[in-house]
Amino acid sequence: MYRVRSIASSVVVEGSFSPFIFDWGDSSGRFCKVVHSALSNETNVGPSDFEEKHGLSLADNSVRFNFPGSRLSFTLTVDQLAIKFIDIKTEDLNLVMESSRSIVTGFQKEFPELHFKYVRCSFHEHLKCLGDSSITEFLSRFDFFSAKEKTKKNSVTVISPCARFKVMNESARWYAECSADRSLRYDNALFLSGIVEFLGVPQSNLVETCISHFTDFSFIMSDTLDLDVVND
Repeated sequence: MYRVRSIASSVVVEGSFSPFIFDWGDSSGRFCKVVHSALSNETNVGPSDFEEKHGLSLADNSVRFNFPGSRLSFTLTVDQLAIKFIDIKTEDLNLVMESSRSIVTGFQKEFPELHFKYVRCSFHEHLKCLGDSSITEFLSRFDFFSAKEKTKKNSVTVISPCARFKVMNESARWYAECSADRSLRYDNALFLSGIVEFLGVPQSNLVETCISHFTDFSFIMSDTLDLDVVND
């Protein structure tokens, strides 16, 4: 097992719904109301925390809420509700989960005519190798070029091994793919990136279901890559 610790991670969750919002009209105001009602006990939600965009096309309309003091945001477009958090830390996870749960629940109550079709989650994470673990040793398991083949390469060519795999859970109807490579941002660190798509998501307990499936994938990912993720 390779012991690693998360040092930076970013996640974007996009929930696509149907039908799309035909009349943008008061939709942005209704969304602001959802956010204020959901988070007023957690933080001071003010008008400057919202950004609204308009365009000639209906698809150009959007409204975004930027959570005060963090890099967490919630954006509503005519066919999607997106949650984005950048460089999230372990101590911020509860805030992210509770805020997401409150806003999604409030959104479903305020917009009962809209139904989520699928949810797509894209993620990026940098994991620092701990102890005697090294990123070079970790990636060497995926180096499929023989020494003889390497000598044929031009001297300026650098071959950097990486790992990539796909997972499909047909019963739970989710699909995922992940790649593991050397981090260019941190020394002796692993860079993970990938997507998880949830199809036929339930309208009730939506956030809990997606978290449960993502957790299942996280265990599969750690087991496949032989990672021991340390949380402290």
